[in-house]
Amino acid sequence: MNLNLPEYAVYVIAACVSAGVLWVCYPHLLLVLGINRYRNGVFGVPEDLEPEDKNPHYQELYDQLTQLGFEPLGLHWSTIGRTISTQAYVFGLPEVPCMAEIYSRSDNLYLVTGFEGNAAFETTSVPTNEVRSKDFCLTSLPHASAQVLLADHRNQVEELVGQGWRPLPASRLEEIPAITRAASSGSNHNSRLRGFALGHLRTILTSVAIAGVTFGWIFGFAGPWPWLGAALAAAAFHSMSQSSSTRVRLDKNTIQSSQPQSADGSSE
Repeated sequence: MNLNLPEYAVYVIAACVSAGVLWVCYPHLLLVLGINRYRNGVFGVPEDLEPEDKNPHYQELYDQLTQLGFEPLGLHWSTIGRTISTQAYVFGLPEVPCMAEIYSRSDNLYLVTGFEGNAAFETTSVPTNEVRSKDFCLTSLPHASAQVLLADHRNQVEELVGQGWRPLPASRLEEIPAITRAASSGSNHNSRLRGFALGHLRTILTSVAIAGVTFGWIFGFAGPWPWLGAALAAAAFHSMSQSSSTRVRLDKNTIQSSQPQSADGSSE
């Protein structure tokens, strides 16, 4: 199919599509290069965590956590560059100590204990690969109840304390950002982020190339068709990334008022 466009128009389309693909890719490219500024903060009050107006899965987790002694604290938000943004309901359990966070978009449950020196230990019911490194540990007990998670988390925290790890307090909302920064500052976390971003880059660029070749094969390589195919693939990936469970639309006023923190603990 020939649109009979002038040659300069095809060049303009090619330039626009190339810019669009770069725009879709650049947040992931920044993570691959290690440019992944982390910001986080807290807001809200315990009443914001009340289960009445939330989904059944959250209500079940809320009941399990409060029965185990967790105290509702408020909400925590975080961003990593322009690729990942999350919001979670947080609970504190001073005696372990640890925090529980239920992500607002996915209802995934994590128990997290932060340690001095930017180290952390997490236990989750989400099926995922376990991690063991010098400053970060992640245990996965797929689909386990909060009670099972806490029992395992408590035992492993006690082992780490016995090895000299010094836990951060987790009884007040203002103590939560330090814990989540500890969980997001380790070398293993940065390595996993780079792997995540690199995988996305490969998928995006491969799909864009395949779409371009497919459109060219169907409609003809002369003219704008390969570029239009590439544009559709890039737009599809951008749309999917915006609806991802790791991409929550955060309120700018809330972020500004809750004093965003950088990874080194300074306000921005």
